[in-house]
Amino acid sequence: MQFADKILSILIVYQSLIFSLLFVFFYYKTRNNPFKTLGFFMFLNAVYFGFSLAYYYGNYHILTIAYYFSLPVALSLFPVFYLYIQSLTHRHFQISYRYLYHFIPSFVVLLLNLPYLFLPYKEKLWFVSGGYGQITDNLLLIYLKWINRIGVFGFINLQLLVYIILSVYFYNQYKKQIENIFSYKENIDLKWIKMLVISFLILFLMIDSIHFFSVKTNMPHRILFNTSMLLFNFAIFANGLYQKNIFVKAIVSVEKQIIPFQEVMESRQSKDEEIQIPELIIEIDSEIDNSLSKYQNSNLSDDVKIKIIEDLERYMALKPYNYSNLTIDDVAESLQTNTKYLSQIINETYQKNFYNYINMFRVNDSKEMLLNPEFSNYSTEGIAKSVGFNSKSSFYTAFKKYTGLTPVEFKNKSIIENA
Repeated sequence: MQFADKILSILIVYQSLIFSLLFVFFYYKTRNNPFKTLGFFMFLNAVYFGFSLAYYYGNYHILTIAYYFSLPVALSLFPVFYLYIQSLTHRHFQISYRYLYHFIPSFVVLLLNLPYLFLPYKEKLWFVSGGYGQITDNLLLIYLKWINRIGVFGFINLQLLVYIILSVYFYNQYKKQIENIFSYKENIDLKWIKMLVISFLILFLMIDSIHFFSVKTNMPHRILFNTSMLLFNFAIFANGLYQKNIFVKAIVSVEKQIIPFQEVMESRQSKDEEIQIPELIIEIDSEIDNSLSKYQNSNLSDDVKIKIIEDLERYMALKPYNYSNLTIDDVAESLQTNTKYLSQIINETYQKNFYNYINMFRVNDSKEMLLNPEFSNYSTEGIAKSVGFNSKSSFYTAFKKYTGLTPVEFKNKSIIENA
């Protein structure tokens, strides 16, 4: 058991360090900001568990130097994790000096612990070898003991509460945001962030328990903790690597080029062509209904609004929604307007977010295909792909939302009614 304990304690340090280097490598290959943030997080993990490893095996000489930085490193874990979530859920996220306020607790603890640096070596050795848990009449050591306790049981637990609340808040905001930007949800869901937040909660409760019940010297507890952390680190690495940066504009395939503005204008100027716009199913999204007030101070004029609506309707008649990865940025670029105005118009005029607006057109086209004998040899999935859905499940969900029926039920009902 002692051998397993030692291997696990060492392995978690090397694992964190290797994952850190890999994320840095991937960042320089892709310039994907979340990779950089996760790389820094993994580096802090390596440092933190390096401190623990030194404590477990009595390397107190190293700890006399490292102790001063151990608590600030622990207090930096939550802010960096939070910045990672920010990097995933914000379109133009860049790490900058304005985020430094998240690390104020770390700086405060560094300042409060300054007297530690001036202790004699013997007193430092006594303190890091367990002195902060023993009785002493040295006022300076008593002061340092209280700083340690306030940091571990005060600052860290306060961070736990604050950053979990913030993480959940931004996750919920993100869910609303993606429906105003994307016409699809495949591979852009951050459900694993929920798992990560819960894992973080469990992790810090475990760390609190280790400090409170002094089980650092209990070998079975250390084995359980280090095994859990190895799995936790691997989950972050695997999911973080898989999670793409959804706000990086995808390369559009040759077969699915976004329709340029010139074609929109040609359709607008055509005198012979009658533009057929599918009838909108007015179903007010609750999120839209509650957020329209945000446009009260918009500087979008009525003339510009009418022009964008006209261009948008002609654009939709060209069926750009057949491109499954269509985004509001693509549409705004084709109409030569900005996403803010376009989102406002879709929200206000059609009472829908971009996701539901585009999928309404896709469902209308699929209804026509289901009833058209020319497409009788198409499977349900084939029809879904043809109109722009990425998956059969998303097609079924959208179809039932707008018709109250599944595609098969809709087709059978139409056959019976026309018999």
